[in-house]
Amino acid sequence: MERSQEEAWDEMLEAGRPPHENDWDEAFWPLLEAASRNELFRSMYPWRTL
Repeated sequence: MERSQEEAWDEMLEAGRPPHENDWDEAFWPLLEAASRNELFRSMYPWRTL
């Protein structure tokens, strides 16, 4: 079963939230957070909006 857009965003936000335990650039977090607050972007899967 495919995840909903909300579930995908929640997972992406959890993975990108500081402190970074992965190899994501810290500058990516503000962009990800801003995109997650955008109604149009939030209606799509995160990998399509990035």
